[in-house]
Amino acid sequence: MAGTFQVIITPSAQQDLEDIIDYLTEKESYDRALAVHDEIVEVIESLENMPDRHAPARDTYEFVGNYYRRAPAGKYKVIFHIEEPVNEVFVVRIMHIKRGPDFIRKALL
Repeated sequence: MAGTFQVIITPSAQQDLEDIIDYLTEKESYDRALAVHDEIVEVIESLENMPDRHAPARDTYEFVGNYYRRAPAGKYKVIFHIEEPVNEVFVVRIMHIKRGPDFIRKALL
């Protein structure tokens, strides 16, 4: 895949990010929440170039192949899919890496 992709953050992913920041602000600190926010946003922005460099999401691979991919962002993973003909990347969820496969499948399928 060549070229630059437009990255679109879905409402579900936006809500995930807000929930993560709220949780970290309450349980840890505002500074920690800000650092995690910046790390996740940096990963999302990096999807503009070569989003297919990231591995398929293992939790859904047996059902939809490499439709969903995951990009690591610290203790979180940004789950997205690529619409190649129109060069768009849709960020669909942002989840903690310890979320189990059942939770992820339910959230995505």
